[in-house]
This record gives sequence, C-alpha cells and structure tokens, in this order.
Amino acid sequence: MPTRPIPNEDLAHVLEHARPAFEALRDAKIFIAGGTGFFGRTLVESLLHANRTLSLGITATLLTRDAQSFAASAPHIAEDHAIKLLQGDLAECELPSMDFTHVLHAAADSAGKQALVSEVALAESIVAGTRNLLRQLRAQSVRLLYLSSGAVYGRSCSENFLDEDTPLLDAHATAANYDEAKVLAEELCLAASRNAGFDVVIARCFAFVGPYLPLDQHFALGNFIDDALQHRPIHIRGDGSPGEHGCTRRTLLSGYGRCLCKVARSVSTTWALTKRTAFVRRRRSPLTHCCPASR
Repeated sequence: MPTRPIPNEDLAHVLEHARPAFEALRDAKIFIAGGTGFFGRTLVESLLHANRTLSLGITATLLTRDAQSFAASAPHIAEDHAIKLLQGDLAECELPSMDFTHVLHAAADSAGKQALVSEVALAESIVAGTRNLLRQLRAQSVRLLYLSSGAVYGRSCSENFLDEDTPLLDAHATAANYDEAKVLAEELCLAASRNAGFDVVIARCFAFVGPYLPLDQHFALGNFIDDALQHRPIHIRGDGSPGEHGCTRRTLLSGYGRCLCKVARSVSTTWALTKRTAFVRRRRSPLTHCCPASR
C-alpha cells in the first residue's frame, strides 16, 4: 500500500528555513544511497518539493535494494521526473557513469536493521558500503553529506552540549557493532576527503519522530505510538531518572537543510543534530582536522 506523502505545510516550513541551501543546489546532480529509509525518504521529499517550487533543475539517482517495492510504496517519489531509481546494494554496486556533483550517504541507518541481523553483520554492511562508495568517489569531484549517528558518542553519553572535548568511541579496523561502525565510517569519509580532495559534511543524528518511523522496532517513541494505536498499556521500565527528547521531522529537515547548505557552499565540517536541542550545533571535532579538502 502506498504511504502518504509528508504534508505540504511541513515541506513549506522546511523550504522557508532552508531556502538558501536548496537554491545553492540549483542544477545539482545528486546520488543518494539510503534514500528509502526514515531519514533518507524524509530528506528526498523535501528536496523534491524545493525542486518543484523553485524550478531548481535538480536530478537525483536513488539507490534502493528493491526498486519495484519502493516504487509501489512511494509512487510520489518514484514517479517524480527528477528521480531515477537504481537497484543494488551499496556494498557491491557500481555507480552509473554520471557526473554527480553531490552525494548523500544515508545507507544502513538504524531503522529496523538492528532487529533483523546480527550486530557484526550490520557493522560489516555499514563499513563495506562506505568503503565501496568512497572508492568510486575518488574518481569524481563531488561533495559528500554522510548521515552518521549520535551513537558515535557511546550509548551512555549524557552530555547536554557536545563540543570538541566530547570523546567518541574508539574506532577499530574491524567494527563489532553499529556504534563502532559509524565511527569507522566517519573516519573513512574524512580520510577519503583528505586523500581524494572532495568536501565532506557529517551529520550526527540523535532521536527523531515523524512519518516513516518504524513502530515495531527498537525506537521507544515508535513503540509508545504503536501501543496507543493498539490500545495496549504503555510500560516504561526504569527508576524514573532517564529522560528522552525527540525532535520532530521539521527539525530534522531544517537541520538537513543547513547541512546541505554547507555541502553546496564547499565547506567541510561535522554537525550534531541533537536530541537535546531544536537546532543544529556545530562541533569542531578532532575528526575534522583534514577538512576542508585541499584542491
């Protein structure tokens, strides 16, 4: 069954707050890996809305493991004249011979995957997909936006504000779980940026809620919504001290807009889209020392 598009008022809100970012992408040719998940699909819809409204001339190639299934679930995206679907797995596929200007790497986010495969298998898919993508980007002059995760700080991180002194998890050559894989993928992106000479922006995403959020996976707020819809009691385990803050899709999209603006304007950095705030805060991480890329 086709899913409902994001409401026009939400898309208009994003365009209002991120218009300069979208206008800077005029005539861009974008490759999107992971555009069919919660984060990716939300960003794609906002991008297409801006493209139509402002006549930007943007075209995008969207990688999906099952093009037919995605087209059936999201015809409003698949049938847009600016979208071309490419079927394949990021860890194995070859990019089409197209002169891309921008790349969005949102593949292997946390939505659903952790419940379906082992931690090691998920980590391997994240790292392998990133390696394969970066290998092919070396031959192109592109700007990369990598959607990472707040998990890179560790699941026990309780900082209200993340600055350059906030430590990340230790990255190993072989990541053993999702958190470590995200750290390693960030380091791979930044190393490739330094060696190949393209710009990279990393967005570390925390807790969000909105359309396409799975209700039956490991997301607490999604579980609460599903319990309410099914008229089940909501059970919260704990001593009452833990707290969880979720940002709405408008915050997510506006934050993406700022990140896209950095990509479009050829500035490389790392941003944290935090669960503690309603905006994006810049984090001058030691990981960004190699950026902006030398040309």
